[in-house]
Amino acid sequence: MLLRLVLLLSLVNLPLLRAQEFGYMAAVRVASVPYRVDHPSSVMVSYLPLLWFEGEQLYLRGLSGGMHLWQDAALELNLLARWRFVDMPRSDPHYFSNDRIDTGIGLRYEQEGKSLELALLHDGSERFYEELRIAYAWGDARYHSELAATLQHRSASFNSYYYGLGQSIGDSMYGAAEYTVRYQVKRPFSLYAALKAEHHGLSEAHLNTEPSLSMITGVQWSEFRGSPSAKSYLQSGIGFATRGSFSELMTLSAHSDPHHHVLVSLFYGHPLSDSIADLDAALYWHSGIALHQASSDQSQAIEGVCALKLFFKPHSQWRIGIASGLSYISEPTYVERWANEKDGYTRTSRFMNHLDVSIERSIDRSLSLGYGVFHRSGIFESVQSFGQIKGGSNYHHFYVKFFL
Repeated sequence: MLLRLVLLLSLVNLPLLRAQEFGYMAAVRVASVPYRVDHPSSVMVSYLPLLWFEGEQLYLRGLSGGMHLWQDAALELNLLARWRFVDMPRSDPHYFSNDRIDTGIGLRYEQEGKSLELALLHDGSERFYEELRIAYAWGDARYHSELAATLQHRSASFNSYYYGLGQSIGDSMYGAAEYTVRYQVKRPFSLYAALKAEHHGLSEAHLNTEPSLSMITGVQWSEFRGSPSAKSYLQSGIGFATRGSFSELMTLSAHSDPHHHVLVSLFYGHPLSDSIADLDAALYWHSGIALHQASSDQSQAIEGVCALKLFFKPHSQWRIGIASGLSYISEPTYVERWANEKDGYTRTSRFMNHLDVSIERSIDRSLSLGYGVFHRSGIFESVQSFGQIKGGSNYHHFYVKFFL
């Protein structure tokens, strides 16, 4: 948990955010279920909102991210964070509520398209595994492919929790092969596909003996920019919880939270581009933290957000902003638990989609005041990594923004 929090807080470290490349991908993942469970379908389908960001120190690459602790021309030591899919049907009594973000440390060597990485990772609850990954990449500016092989030693505690289904089982050697291809159709849009076959190295009666197969495919939008003229900003705000949906807040018909839960936020906006698809709109890397105040109904919680935010300027003194990204919270809040219980879910998810729609007015060249909707959700049960739930939370968010 501490390492995960360090990664989230590092997203607002100003000197680390010199962008070299950034992007977003809307993707769909289709995967076979490795468990022999009584379920009408042996296939999991999930929508994936993925972010790309390549900086001098920080990076996000779709399903993985990290921070460079040390690097030279070919060797680097990184803090790591990765999505790991747990393909258990939601209707099964052993359902884990959502996929995991594993964290750890890795040493990576890369030379002329060939790479080798050694890593030690865990799931946040001290269930460890060690990994060796070998990959070879080739292509050009328009076409890029990578072929990779992964070998992991998974501990007995890791296997018992995720694959024992209530029984203790031993450690194992996990193996996977993956092929990834990206083809640029028309800049800045590319088609992306990743095919993966994996074997868990276990022979339990409730697991399939054949390898599990998965495919991720989507459309990726990516840009490279030099030095945009837009200014970076610091944004401080306060949010008031509601019992309304996102659409109800947008139509001003949401009910206030009777328990008056509040969050305070601090965000940093780093300019990435002055125009998008020939539109006069500024794009920012928008990241920060929100502190959810404790009450008799909830403990204090820290939420970390990383997102891309697009600003339109219909008037010289007004800006409209739309942000989409990812949110991780240390403890789900009362309004999220209430919304999920109302919809019939027994759990909520710490990892969710972040959405922010705002309007702000300039006071002078260095100061703006604004209002927005601060939103977390599972995107209508479509994202396995967000727990396949529908609910979330919505806050009236008032803020002041200082341009640096």
